[in-house]
Amino acid sequence: MNFFIAATYVILLGFIIYLLKLLSIRKADRCVQMRDTMLSAEELQKHAIEIARNHLVRKSVKSLHWLVRRLNENYTFIINVYKALNIDIKSSFPTAPAAEWLLDNFYIIDEQVKLIRRNLSKGGYSRLPILTEGYLKGYPRVYAIALEMVAHTNGSLDDKTITSFIKAYQSQTLLSMGELWAIPLMLRIALTESIRNVCEKIHASRIDWHRAEEFML
Repeated sequence: MNFFIAATYVILLGFIIYLLKLLSIRKADRCVQMRDTMLSAEELQKHAIEIARNHLVRKSVKSLHWLVRRLNENYTFIINVYKALNIDIKSSFPTAPAAEWLLDNFYIIDEQVKLIRRNLSKGGYSRLPILTEGYLKGYPRVYAIALEMVAHTNGSLDDKTITSFIKAYQSQTLLSMGELWAIPLMLRIALTESIRNVCEKIHASRIDWHRAEEFML
């Protein structure tokens, strides 16, 4: 009987571990990667042509499902880092320059996220073509384009850069009017993703500093 119970326990434990791994894989599949290699204007245009050739899309009535979830996850992470930094400030704990930038500009991020949510709730962006392959499978194609622009310019975008990138992309495949209309909003969402990446580094640095402080005590 004891052997039977032990065997059952091992089987259940193995099954639980399998489920946890499966969930972690699915969660990782929905994470957004930002390849932040800076590109020149000419390189950006070549990159736009390359991704246009590789993008496979289909229409969807639920193209914003994962995008809204990811936006909420990003904002929650950003605000948690912001709150932690405020605690550090009140405790006179030193902060990095990037952390100071977040503290000074969080109100702008908050305003932009509220603006994004209001626009997404209107429903006008729910039928955007989505990608059918790659790590952004299920996300709107125009969001993937916005991410590429933000990642390869370090968020330093202007009208000329955006126009040149979209023109190069459309030399291979045309975007719908809805996608073109959605570009400003998708750029805001992509910038929020970029800020979340910065906050991850701030968070990791903050943990290291606190550990060093504890070690010195």
